[in-house]
Amino acid sequence: MTSEFSVDALRCISAVVIVPRNGYANRLQAWASASALADSIGASTRVFWEPEGVAAADPFDLFDAPWFESLSISKEDLNDLVGGDHDSVPRYLTHDVVRSVMYLAGHDLGEQAFIPELIKLGKSLSTPHTLVIIAGGKFHTVDASHARAARQEFYQSLRWNAAINEVVEPLTLRHGPYVALHIRTTDRSIEAPGRTSIRRALEQVRGASAGRSLFVCADTAHSRRTWSKEAQRLGFDTWTVEEVEYDRSIPANGVSAMVDWLLLADAEMVIHPRDSTFSSEAAVAGGTWRVSVPLTAAPWLRSSRQVQRFLRDAAAFPRRRFQGIT
Repeated sequence: MTSEFSVDALRCISAVVIVPRNGYANRLQAWASASALADSIGASTRVFWEPEGVAAADPFDLFDAPWFESLSISKEDLNDLVGGDHDSVPRYLTHDVVRSVMYLAGHDLGEQAFIPELIKLGKSLSTPHTLVIIAGGKFHTVDASHARAARQEFYQSLRWNAAINEVVEPLTLRHGPYVALHIRTTDRSIEAPGRTSIRRALEQVRGASAGRSLFVCADTAHSRRTWSKEAQRLGFDTWTVEEVEYDRSIPANGVSAMVDWLLLADAEMVIHPRDSTFSSEAAVAGGTWRVSVPLTAAPWLRSSRQVQRFLRDAAAFPRRRFQGIT
């Protein structure tokens, strides 16, 4: 389907409005995808970045304020555009003929599933339309390689808050050039690679790399300490960010997350969980996705973790019910 895409297929779209959802990396991925789509058809792009529980930081704490404001749309203007609260936008792909607005909100199916239908709809329209996208992931109208390159170009155009740059820049100068290790054991614990595969990847990288500097990024303090010590035993000079906020509900987590993300992006290569958007997209931002090392749990390990989680949840169910939690 992507090989058939041309600018004429979506000639009716004059503006794209993106409402990013979910975690910080998912939001960046959605924004980058929307920007790439808009650029390919000569449309403008506006973003409405609304803090949520899993991404509580105000966007002005993350990005350069004047730059971000020039690209954003207000809540009032967005609600005027859709004719009500933007949270009421219907799921999937819909068309408001009266307002000349198309809505794309993939939810459980993802936005990519509706791209062929969007192109088909676009071909049938002749008047200017606005495309409103509510998304928490990537989507594209070109092949995956070109889509990654387009997102990389977008990431390089981002202007960050000075407070973030003041942390990232001295660390990259002090420790670079370096490679990076990303450990994720909380919300992606079932798919996370096992210790053996992580250790093997570190050994291979250490043997092939002339440098010894290793940035260790993790979603818990325990994982950060554990893998820093393990990597040191393998001959790496490890380092981390000293001040890290792990609780996603705390706005300061956004600053910590973006510092980590930019440091992963600046690495020469990244050892990371394949199913983690955070580090996978950092490798895209840094242009190192071809040389980075994505890892995943072996099938037997994933099955074992699923059984363990089921048994743990089953054991906790009577207690939760008794306490009135369920």
